[in-house]
Amino acid sequence: MVENITEYTKEILKDYIVFTTKKTRLITFISVAVILICAVIELLFKEYIMSGIFLALALFFFISNLNIVKFAVKKSTSMPQIKNIYEFYPDKLNITTYSNNQEISKNTLALTTIFKVEENNNCLYLYLNKSQALIVNVNNFKDVNDKEVVKRYIQIQKNNG
Repeated sequence: MVENITEYTKEILKDYIVFTTKKTRLITFISVAVILICAVIELLFKEYIMSGIFLALALFFFISNLNIVKFAVKKSTSMPQIKNIYEFYPDKLNITTYSNNQEISKNTLALTTIFKVEENNNCLYLYLNKSQALIVNVNNFKDVNDKEVVKRYIQIQKNNG
């Protein structure tokens, strides 16, 4: 059994939000670039009003993308203090959730229900579907090899399932 205790701190949540919005930011960047190209083309044809509309649209996309991340971070930090205790076994995952130091739920998941696993420097993201993930702080494993053990457990179950 591998145990991990993860507190959902402001930094952990911010990292998750930034990590999950990378694709959205890339799409927004490409959209803004295309809109700016349209604005330049309109300028070449001396269509100043259309060019201005394209520039305003590009600015709107850019600013709204920045604000979405800021808003999500701000909203997530108003949540109560959440702490998950994860117990990883070769075939299942036990999760005990605490809010303000009181146990609020206890669940068991088969590792085959994990949709995908992604990671950044500090966390493993165990996706239950395309938009929901369990956040596991890798710095809170007791042994340095525990992260790899957990990933191997999940991979074995995915291959068997």
